[in-house]
Amino acid sequence: MLINTSRGGLVCTQDVIDALKSGIVGYLGIDVYEQEEKLFFRDLSEDIIQDDQIQRLMSFPNVLVTAHQAFLRTKRWSRSRIRPCRILKELRAASP
Repeated sequence: MLINTSRGGLVCTQDVIDALKSGIVGYLGIDVYEQEEKLFFRDLSEDIIQDDQIQRLMSFPNVLVTAHQAFLRTKRWSRSRIRPCRILKELRAASP
């Protein structure tokens, strides 16, 4: 399992994709991404995402991509962790 909540550039996305495909990395959780400034800070729900690497990452059932939460205040922090934790539990329960 690889979790990156630090900086997107710490992990080479193509290497992680290759490691996920080969089974070297079993699970990936990220809230940062190398090209995050183009994707994470505005609503793109009506747009076609042109970034093939993030699209590929999000296609894996064992990858969780969440919004970076470092800027949130304490009150919002606890609420922002409930959903990702629930998703991680569901992924874990679904794995063989």
